[in-house]
Amino acid sequence: MFKRVAIAAALCAAATTSSAGPVLLQQGFDNVAALAGQGWSLVNKSVATTADSTFWQQGNGGLFAAQGGSAGSYAMANYTSSLNGLLQTSGAIENWLITPLLAAAGGYTVQFYARTEDAAGWADGLEVRSGLVGSDGQLHFDTLVGSLNPLLEPDGVPGDWTLFSFTANFAAPFSGQLAFVYKADGSSANLIAIDELNVSAVPEPASLALASLGLCGMAAARRRRPQATGVAP
Repeated sequence: MFKRVAIAAALCAAATTSSAGPVLLQQGFDNVAALAGQGWSLVNKSVATTADSTFWQQGNGGLFAAQGGSAGSYAMANYTSSLNGLLQTSGAIENWLITPLLAAAGGYTVQFYARTEDAAGWADGLEVRSGLVGSDGQLHFDTLVGSLNPLLEPDGVPGDWTLFSFTANFAAPFSGQLAFVYKADGSSANLIAIDELNVSAVPEPASLALASLGLCGMAAARRRRPQATGVAP
């Protein structure tokens, strides 16, 4: 009997604490060059960019293999984002990878794997920003959802694939875009890579309550069921 009560309590707790909702976006970065045709935007806001400066690009399986899929199926941005990075001189690198339009009732959770090259001394960072259209009709990425190595400390990003998860909640329905921003200084930049991106909606409180009541009700009904007596034939 105690075991059944414990299982029922676990079911109720799982229902009330779960944050998994409908999937809004999944991307394995098998073809970064094709992202623009799928509603993504690539914008390089680094200082001192030239015709040779790069945007986010396809991963290089020769450096390290992807978290999933073929060896080079990940997205990366690196020191070639600006002339400063190529010359290893001081100057801000700010390279943006922006998702298509997303819509959610109240918020979302973004999960992805990220890493840098396993080489000592480099200082790379990544910001995840949420963008909404303002009253001026322009997209503003004012909400910082999460960041990796915001102070740009040497070796501040893992040298192996590591799972990161950030959640953004909004009082009103959300309709906007996410941006992954590679940030570094040209004098110490190397690279940042991301893979296996998953963005899911945070369930509305009413949906969570209904799920919780349903599971708890089923568990309670199971506990109230009369126990059989006698010896089975």
